Amino acid sequence: MEYLDVLVDPPNAECNLDIIFVHGLNPTGDLEHARKTWTHENGTFWPETLLPELLPSARILLFAYNSSVLNNASNVPVAGHAQSLLNDVKNRRLKEREIHRPLIFVAHSLGGLLVKQALIEAKLNEPRYGSLKASTYGLVFFATPHAGGNKCVVLIIDLDLTRYDCVFWIDASSRDTLEQSFRNEAIRIGATSNKKISLTEALRELELYQGRWLLLFDGADNLEEISGLFPPGIHGDIIYTSRNQMLRRLPVSQMRHVSEMDYEEALELLLKSAHLEKSSKDYQVQALAIVAELGYLALAVDQAGAYIASGECYLDDFVDVFNAHRQRLLGNEAYRGASGSDRAVYATWELSFAAIDRQVKAATNEALCEGPRAALEILQVFPFFHNEDIMEEIFRFAAENPNDLDQIEDGKVKTFAKEFRYYSLSP
Repeated sequence: MEYLDVLVDPPNAECNLDIIFVHGLNPTGDLEHARKTWTHENGTFWPETLLPELLPSARILLFAYNSSVLNNASNVPVAGHAQSLLNDVKNRRLKEREIHRPLIFVAHSLGGLLVKQALIEAKLNEPRYGSLKASTYGLVFFATPHAGGNKCVVLIIDLDLTRYDCVFWIDASSRDTLEQSFRNEAIRIGATSNKKISLTEALRELELYQGRWLLLFDGADNLEEISGLFPPGIHGDIIYTSRNQMLRRLPVSQMRHVSEMDYEEALELLLKSAHLEKSSKDYQVQALAIVAELGYLALAVDQAGAYIASGECYLDDFVDVFNAHRQRLLGNEAYRGASGSDRAVYATWELSFAAIDRQVKAATNEALCEGPRAALEILQVFPFFHNEDIMEEIFRFAAENPNDLDQIEDGKVKTFAKEFRYYSLSP
């Protein structure tokens, strides 16, 4: 069941802002999950009780949808929920003074993906939802998985898409996601209802599409994976986001460079993750060398900070520790063949993995060994899942309800969750 509930509704003459809360994954099938997501452990539902005190002229709304893993929610695509969100919000903003009222979305985990998809849909259908996109002044994400696709979101919102009849969105991060994306698009345009359609058949259905199309390959770092997957004809355009440095050979007119964090943002993130004083000039100088070495990549910087905070090394030692570790990794063929950004992220991740492994080997009894060992086991499972399928709620639910998990010893989840957070390896 989906609905948009008005929590606080000030008089229309006074209202100058709409704030919409969108919950995330519901691991237990709790019917009150939409409200409990935003409820403090003391029972305070703060969007309804505390927020109006700070923003008395804001109308506050709650969007609820079926995100339960216990009720086949996975059969409903995010795009479907995003469409419902757009329709519900539009129907709540029909009066003249409401149509262009500033709008802020506050979203948690899966809800963040839903909101991003809604903004993309709003751009694709400007005549119907253009006012919603134009009125969106702020986005607040909590525990939302952000991958390279965010760059594509920014890009597509900036594009003039009115000349396209359809946009095909393809997740090119792996062969499996490529094939699934083509199947989903063939189903979306009504060419088939068969969820098990082959890639060849899905491509054939897209080739038969008569309108003008835009094909977006998101995260196409391996160009060989997308080779041969371009529909023939002259009725469309193709865009792909990629970190592949070979694409620098393309003419400037065919490229748009999306930069990483600037050095000030990277410094702040590193020192925050390392729990070090940001105002210290000595720390800033030492931190600058680290973020530069890591290419200002947010994930690598965050993991480096957590590694320093764990006591594995000092701030001024990290670059030497990192480079020594990276030299050992160069013996791995897969690591040598990775892009520079992937190398930085993997090396910082593997540093923390190795630190947990040392804890296992140094443990003097089973109790001390249990948490680190469990953390290593679950980290070895992660690679088999798409990053957007690893939600924080899964771990929170497991940590808070260990007795409800089959074949997991009481308290074990809590201990490996602690190890993840200690080294910034949690999703």
